[in-house]
Amino acid sequence: MKKMNPKQKKIIIILIIIISVLLLGWIIWSVWLEKLYIMSKNEKIMLDASVRYYELNSGRLPIEDNGVSTVSLKTLYDEKYIKEAFYLGKTSKLCDASMSWTKVRKEDGQLKYYVYLKCGKLESNVDHTGPTITLNGDTSLQIDHNSEYEDAGVKNVVDKGDGQLEVANVRVSGKVDTTKIGTYTITYTAYDNLKNKSQVKRVVKVVDMLNTVTKNNTENGYYKGSVGNNYVLFSGMLFRVVGVNSDNTTKVISAYPVSNMIYNSDNNFENSDIKNWLNKYFYEHLSTKAKKYVYQNSTWCNDNLTTDNLNSASCSKESKKMPVGLLSIQEFNRSLDGDYASFLQSEYIYWLINRKDKDAAWASRDDFLLTDGSNFLSFTSPTALAVRPVLNLVSDIAIIGGSGTESDPYLLSDYSPARVQSKLNTRFSGEYVIYSGYLFRIVEVDDDGTTKVVMDTTLSNDGQDIQIKYDNGDNDKIYNAKQKGNIAYQINNKLNQYINTDLFVKKEIDVPIYKTYATYEANRVEHYTVKLFAPDMFELFSARNTKNDFASYWYRNSSKQANTYFVMANAGNIYTQPLSEYKTAGVKLSAYFKDNVKITSGSGTREDPYYVK
Repeated sequence: MKKMNPKQKKIIIILIIIISVLLLGWIIWSVWLEKLYIMSKNEKIMLDASVRYYELNSGRLPIEDNGVSTVSLKTLYDEKYIKEAFYLGKTSKLCDASMSWTKVRKEDGQLKYYVYLKCGKLESNVDHTGPTITLNGDTSLQIDHNSEYEDAGVKNVVDKGDGQLEVANVRVSGKVDTTKIGTYTITYTAYDNLKNKSQVKRVVKVVDMLNTVTKNNTENGYYKGSVGNNYVLFSGMLFRVVGVNSDNTTKVISAYPVSNMIYNSDNNFENSDIKNWLNKYFYEHLSTKAKKYVYQNSTWCNDNLTTDNLNSASCSKESKKMPVGLLSIQEFNRSLDGDYASFLQSEYIYWLINRKDKDAAWASRDDFLLTDGSNFLSFTSPTALAVRPVLNLVSDIAIIGGSGTESDPYLLSDYSPARVQSKLNTRFSGEYVIYSGYLFRIVEVDDDGTTKVVMDTTLSNDGQDIQIKYDNGDNDKIYNAKQKGNIAYQINNKLNQYINTDLFVKKEIDVPIYKTYATYEANRVEHYTVKLFAPDMFELFSARNTKNDFASYWYRNSSKQANTYFVMANAGNIYTQPLSEYKTAGVKLSAYFKDNVKITSGSGTREDPYYVK
């Protein structure tokens, strides 16, 4: 084959460039420019048709200066002013007849026409959007029932073609009736010079605020005596309203103990394990939405109190700012109606925030020991007592349901009910689940989607509590799931005959082991893969629930020392006697539900727990 000379090569290259340019031009024409050309022709047809329309319908023309009249493309079709439909270029996609229009505006006595044609993503270059309306204040707000409502109004109105417009010309419709609980909508409507319309809405919810209801139900903002209408459900857990603080936040306390703790810092709350547990572990188990309603910068009254000033109701010393704390003696005293009558009095002893001295801290007295005229007892470390977390809820948290009783507590703004067939691992710590005839509480959802739960009562058979003991013959009674006769081995290998475990999954658990006392931070941790296990004394809802009458039960916390913490006693506190004096105890089982377990019914409360499959 004869080689091409340089001149021939140059000619071929030029031909290729010319063909490429022509091809590119054809593509640009067919893809874009042709559509623009057809669009321009249709705009002219639409303008001519609109002029004819108004020539024959002159009564529809604007009369006054700045007046505007509009005819839609659909009307021009329907009345045969345009006989053939408009398409996007040479496609089968019709232009939008309802959204396309011609507006005629009277300007200085002369009529001026504006055509807007919308064909897919192509649209005429004419102002076709209404002005931007900016409101004063929030577009969504809630106000208190029976309060006064004054609308904040419009801040400004700006149009991209006409610039700043008069706020006074905005039309406002809708009203708010604060005497009736409900949701109201205020609508703000504005037009630009071509009568392009825009609207914004403000949604106003008239609600009962928790702090207002509390004030209305009390004499001085604090509940007193044996009241029964101050229960609230918050983040899946039952609380009781203590009262309204001076900053209008509402103080609530867990209705029942959730765990047991040792102060472990010379009984000083500021540096204690309890403070760390409350503000790390407990706080992190609140739902994401609930956290938004917790006042983060709360200070807590933690005066040092002696036996001489235990009747005080005023505070002179406050802690550092933190979201979760404990109840003070002063707040407890404000709740008293008489010597002992208070809804804060518990069946079991629980920690208060006040320190007695470097060797002791104060706790509330239980119902059975109110015999010597005192509501409080002091305890030295290392005593493990019940913990009832306290929160201050922000001032604008609303009641959205419930009557405030224990069986029908107030539902607050954080509440969101579960949907049928939603997964259990989308729900909150504290909610109740019924499975295999037993009531469980959700402790937490693990990263792998499994849901840790703990029994609300102890395991039983034919109405009798199942009692077990360390039966391995060794002196060392450390929780060990691999050691036959050990309570851990019995729980995982023998007690499954009393409960269906089909929806549970095997998981690796931590077993904290101590040299002496069971403190929040363990000296050593062992790991076992099991399906059933005893609760950790520091986990949520491991404490004895005052609603139930059931046996003492084992914890999986273990210690090398004989005088240790491993049993929840019938009295409601951790048993601290040598093992030889407490040989048998019941079992409050913990387990993990599989990640695909779904809710079939229920609302997650004690009275109406979730059913699962």
